[in-house]
Amino acid sequence: MSSELGRNWIENSKDSLISGFFKNHRDGYALEAGAFDGVTASPTLVLEKTFDWTVLCVEANPYYEDTLRLNRELVLIKTVGESDKDDVDFFIDPEPSISSLVDSENRLQIKTQMWSIDHCLSWAQFPHLDLLCLDLEGYELQALHGIDFNKWKVPMVVLENLNVNDHFLRDYMQSFGYYMAARVWYDEFYIIKRWD
Repeated sequence: MSSELGRNWIENSKDSLISGFFKNHRDGYALEAGAFDGVTASPTLVLEKTFDWTVLCVEANPYYEDTLRLNRELVLIKTVGESDKDDVDFFIDPEPSISSLVDSENRLQIKTQMWSIDHCLSWAQFPHLDLLCLDLEGYELQALHGIDFNKWKVPMVVLENLNVNDHFLRDYMQSFGYYMAARVWYDEFYIIKRWD
């Protein structure tokens, strides 16, 4: 399978899983953190453009702000984490789509502002949240500490997990009543088991 064909299959699989779960539900609400340019590998683009969802796209890399604002309706240039902080170190990789809060060699270091997921949702004035997608290159677990799952009964959560043998994300999500329904490439799809 060619790399482009493989990438298209993966993206179509993710879109199919999400659209199938929501059964083409219209006017939903989603937050996508690590939104990059708002198009490439975006699990929420189809929801916004086809089903009229309100999607908050959060991206910390300021070099993508203009492109992201051209491609998407609701944009926030911050990073998400466990709490609100000013002047957080953010590392821009030579391959910009994998920039993150996690330091590694050969990355340009800049300062950015961190908001919790709760703060982002409050800023966007979301009445509820249907889908949460985190692609934070290894900072997903810390960011999950910034959402109150007792307040936001999110039906589906999509988390990038670069290490298939790492069960920290799975254990954390299970503690809030979620189970992993699928894994496509590096993305894990969590569905809530119960409704209160």
